[in-house]
Order: sequence, then structure tokens, then C-alpha cells
Amino acid sequence: MKKTILTLGKVLSKTQQKSINGGRYTECNSDSDCPDNMACCYFSLYKTEICAFKQFC
Repeated sequence: MKKTILTLGKVLSKTQQKSINGGRYTECNSDSDCPDNMACCYFSLYKTEICAFKQFC
């Protein structure tokens, strides 16, 4: 039986994770709290809003 993971966001590869603050996440309240080309997005995995590349929001 195949295992499935149900999330609202996309799973990031290790390379993508490291490109976001060295693999750690940065919590945010709005897009202005994030670096350029990133947005403040809710990730169910972390149960908080974090800075991520806009294409992953």
C-alpha cells in the first residue's frame, strides 16, 4: 500500500530547503518580513507562516 501525505503546500527538496535560510525556516507576519523573491506563506507542516519562494506558496 502506498503512503500518501496530505498537505496544503509543496514538499521542498533538500537543495530548496537549504536555499531558504540555510535549511532553517524564518517565521513571518507579512511579505515585508521576508527577503526579496520570497513571500510569507502558511505551511501546515510547521503550523505557522514562514518565508518561502512565491512559487511554493
